Order: sequence, then structure tokens, then C-alpha cells
Amino acid sequence: MKPMMRNHQIIAIERLLLDLKKMRLNILEWGSGGSTVYFTDFLDRNRIDYIWTSIEHNYEWYTKVFHSLKDKKNVSVYFFDLKDKEYEYINFPLQLGNKFDFILVDGRKRKECLIKAKELLDSDGIVMLHDAQRSRYHSAFKYYPDPRFIDRELWRGTLKNISIHARIGNKLNYFYFRFVNLINKMMDYAFAKK
Repeated sequence: MKPMMRNHQIIAIERLLLDLKKMRLNILEWGSGGSTVYFTDFLDRNRIDYIWTSIEHNYEWYTKVFHSLKDKKNVSVYFFDLKDKEYEYINFPLQLGNKFDFILVDGRKRKECLIKAKELLDSDGIVMLHDAQRSRYHSAFKYYPDPRFIDRELWRGTLKNISIHARIGNKLNYFYFRFVNLINKMMDYAFAKK
């Protein structure tokens, strides 16, 4: 099962996972799916020790992923029905008492999950947001001293303090991708009118 991402986005995440030099990676994911299966297989192939915790709101996806990974002892997949348990969906990782080296936000309540991820992220950790072109998530970027778009749909943030030059570069990066997204929306609108 492959993630619903572009190939270069998958490669970017693989590189980030390889660069996290730890004895054991502690990974959190909001939004189970192809990414859960694919990236745990990637870590296994590269002999990287990890614990993967995934939280899902869609029962069909949860069931599919759970059955695909049932033999992996280091992967836990949890289901929360958003109708009744929105708070638990967002806050459940706090109960685990862990800091995470890598957090992938690719499910529901992404803005709220990004804000919560700041509390859960290890000081050297990385948080990634898929579908980052959606401006409704951008207000959560301010919680990360080192925010940066990888491409128009993939964003990463860290808690590292960075130089003023890097901050300026990150701001330019942000405005560039906001401009790219605006142009794409205008083109979509123009072609839809034809």
C-alpha cells in the first residue's frame, strides 16, 4: 500500500526519517492509511528501530490498516469516532507520555493536531503536514520556530531556534508557496469556467 502522496513527497519523508539518528524512533501519525503501511515497511527495510503510533477517524481505513499491520508488534493503530470523540482524537497522544521524533499530520482536525504536536514533539523532532496548501492550517505554523514548505502540499516544522537569516528564508519560502497556491486556484477557476 502506497501513501496518497506524490513520489517526491514520499522521498522527502524517507530522507527525513533516515536523517533522524536515534536508537529507536518514536513516531506519531494522525490519519492512518497507505503512509502507515509504506513508511513502516521502509523503516523495516532500512533496519531502523521504531515505535509507530497511528490515530484514525475513519473506521474503514482503520480496519484496512489494522489488518495490514497486525503482525507488526511495533505499530499501534487507534480508532476514534469524531462524532463522539473529537477531543480524544486530538489529545490521545498526551496519554502515552512520550515525546515523538517524527509526527505526520494527515488526518482530520489538522490545525488542532499541529498545535497539539508542539507539546508532543521532541526538541530535535520534526512535524510534517500533508495537504499544507490549504490556508486554513497556516495559522498553526506560528507555533514552530522553524517552519518551511517542502513543496506546495508538504510542510515541515521543528522546535529548533534558527538564525535571523534562516527565518527570513522561511518567510520568503512561505510567501512563495502562498503565491503558487493562489496562481493554482486562479488557473483552476479559469479552466472550470470554460
